[in-house]
Amino acid sequence: MSVPFAAPYNFDAPDSVMLAPGLFVPLDEALRRRADDRKRKPGAKQSHLDLYDYLGWPIVRTGDLVGCSDGTDSKCEQALWLFRRQVSICGRMAAKYGQRCMLLDTNCGPGGFVWEAEFGNRYSRIPIRGTPLQFLRALAKDPSLPNWDVGFIDIQKRHCDELNQRLSDWQHSTRAPLPRTLDVIDGDNEIFAPDWVQQHFSGGERPFGFVVHDANAGIDPVLVHRLGQLPQLERVDFLLYVPAAKFKWHKQDLVELLEPCGKTVWLLGPVRGHWQHLWMVGTRWKSCPDYARINFVRWDSPAGEERWSLITRTRTERAA
Repeated sequence: MSVPFAAPYNFDAPDSVMLAPGLFVPLDEALRRRADDRKRKPGAKQSHLDLYDYLGWPIVRTGDLVGCSDGTDSKCEQALWLFRRQVSICGRMAAKYGQRCMLLDTNCGPGGFVWEAEFGNRYSRIPIRGTPLQFLRALAKDPSLPNWDVGFIDIQKRHCDELNQRLSDWQHSTRAPLPRTLDVIDGDNEIFAPDWVQQHFSGGERPFGFVVHDANAGIDPVLVHRLGQLPQLERVDFLLYVPAAKFKWHKQDLVELLEPCGKTVWLLGPVRGHWQHLWMVGTRWKSCPDYARINFVRWDSPAGEERWSLITRTRTERAA
């Protein structure tokens, strides 16, 4: 299978169904089989039909287990900007201090999928490259690539299987080398994320890099607390995706959630869309000119305070 990195997306190509890992059949054939089964066994419960496009990428619709919306594509493209800057910064700093680099994505998802914005309308589809593929794009041509250890974690085995296929597609299509180590782990990130760090880095090492946490349910307090306690992550920045609804209407305390990360500076990206979500970067660097160039501001600056208010207070609260 190929990947939609260069060629225009073919909206008219036929879809398929995966019957078993790596075994695809045309959608029409799968539907005929299901109809025949229903006639033979009226009322029998049939399995969920997992649709794939002509490239072998899963088709995601509203209600599926991958958090997605019309703004997901731009969110992931913004992550690419962040990764490119972080790769450049970390490569220089690691070389200066004789350290390695790391990327740990704690909610990696399937890596790439096709979002069907309007159910049943193939012309509303958008191929989306998730954070794992965006990071590999950022790292592909950087001279520091052999110095990176990369881990992707997801609690759903299906997503990990999909990601492994996307990584295989990526390498086949681009011929780009992979990082020094690359692990795809199926399991609870609260357990496996700290374990991954401790397995790859000794207590005396201080790598540079990113921990990425982008979960449908918002920031996981247990996860960030456990990661924030690790001395190995002292120089590793935290990249968090903040769904504003959790703090406006569910009244979670964002300051309380961020404190265990152990970062003294938080940078807020542009507020996105109607729901006012944004990326946040937690770091210990006092000056971050590379991020200022892509409109990330300190949370204690006037612009940062305005963004903070947007994601933590409702319109009524701000007007009071």
